[in-house]
Amino acid sequence: MKLSIVIPVYNSESSLDILYDRITQSVIYSHEIIFIDDASTDNSKTILTELSHHKNVKVLHIKRNIGQQMALFCGLKHASGDYIVTMDDDLQHKATDINLLIKKIEEGYDLVYGVGKDDYGFHRHLGSKLTAMFFKYHYKHMGDKRVSSFRIFSSQLNQKILNCNYKFVYLSGVLLNHTSRVGQLEIVKMKRPYGQSGYSFFKLLKLFIKLNYYYGNLPEWMKPKHKSIITTELNEGII
Repeated sequence: MKLSIVIPVYNSESSLDILYDRITQSVIYSHEIIFIDDASTDNSKTILTELSHHKNVKVLHIKRNIGQQMALFCGLKHASGDYIVTMDDDLQHKATDINLLIKKIEEGYDLVYGVGKDDYGFHRHLGSKLTAMFFKYHYKHMGDKRVSSFRIFSSQLNQKILNCNYKFVYLSGVLLNHTSRVGQLEIVKMKRPYGQSGYSFFKLLKLFIKLNYYYGNLPEWMKPKHKSIITTELNEGII
């Protein structure tokens, strides 16, 4: 079995080497790591270029910032594993939990989320609550489960979701449109050792509005489309 670990990167020069070491030391399965540099303005590009010398690392550099979700989709086009894991670049997700995600999905799920308690301030917490409310209302099969950027899903599901052509791509929205076999794993989310989150209350409020527009109950003809995710990838200047 092979695992693809897909990680969008933006201005994370302090954590990248540590993240790579933790993954390679912790994951007990054959794996590749796909880093997508979303036009970072710090030294991330240089560090990723050095990491790309490792046989198990692929690096995509995007010339113009396109956002975490679209960067993820670009990375998924290059994933060759039997299972795909997505995780953040800020060391809040423990590499050792990847092994637990694999054990959980092998119970018969297509998709499993690793969910932990978020220690946010009031306004950020309120914004996250809005997003959680959206998924609970629009995806009844989720029950009390929550979505997270730390997740694992099958390569078969990956092939289905790559046909999404919305101009606004939100990975959990696309995934949950294609499967109801969803599991959840309780994890401990670590404190961010470097920098701050790029998500403010107002960004999360904007996200909530766009989620309702693209993944709510509007008819398909009202949702702006790209010709294909491949066209987007080429237009956005991946090297």
